[in-house]
Amino acid sequence: MKSRLSVLERFKNFHLFVFLALLVLGWPFIIGGGRVFLVLLVVFVMLSSIAACATRKIEVLLGLLIGGVIAAGMLFGGNANRQISAGSSLLALSFFSYTALLLLREVFLRTETVSSNTLYGAASAYLLIGIAWAEAFTVLELLEPGSFIFPASASHVGGPDISRFLGFSFVTLTTLGYGNIVPATSRAESLAIGEAIVGQLYVAMLLSRLVAMHLAASRRASPD
Repeated sequence: MKSRLSVLERFKNFHLFVFLALLVLGWPFIIGGGRVFLVLLVVFVMLSSIAACATRKIEVLLGLLIGGVIAAGMLFGGNANRQISAGSSLLALSFFSYTALLLLREVFLRTETVSSNTLYGAASAYLLIGIAWAEAFTVLELLEPGSFIFPASASHVGGPDISRFLGFSFVTLTTLGYGNIVPATSRAESLAIGEAIVGQLYVAMLLSRLVAMHLAASRRASPD
């Protein structure tokens, strides 16, 4: 039993990374990228986040409650219920941001050796940052329509949601900058600038931390 728990602990971030990768990269290719499937992926990401980060029963129950509210908001929101959609996206923004902070705390403050779990946690935190920023863009567009200029070919009948901003968020996070979606207000521009800065700092700080951890482990392993 103890060995099983140790294996689960060692790979607790793996499932979270897989569902995050599916959400970011895979959902448009599966079942035509339907809205229901997108909601299911978001729910699975939240369940995996709870499994990876929750340490107390109350955290599990609270996470499940928040996940249910977010899923309901995604399903029943839209142009006719912009306030519901904005509330759901704001809650999702808080959830994903908090999960990313917990993973970053584990990687940067509570880990002394580089392992597969460390790498999956760091990669998951990076993906969560991009998803959280997509939710932030969604909230801004819902509360202040016209904050972004979209290509004429874009069609989102159900109104703004995370699917509209996922690509833009990661293009901004990686400073790739396709320019297909353009911030049209100072607030939207500030959000985009902030994400680009965080994306560059994250990569630099993560590499520094991983190198430092590896060197420290090598010194401990080497004979005096």
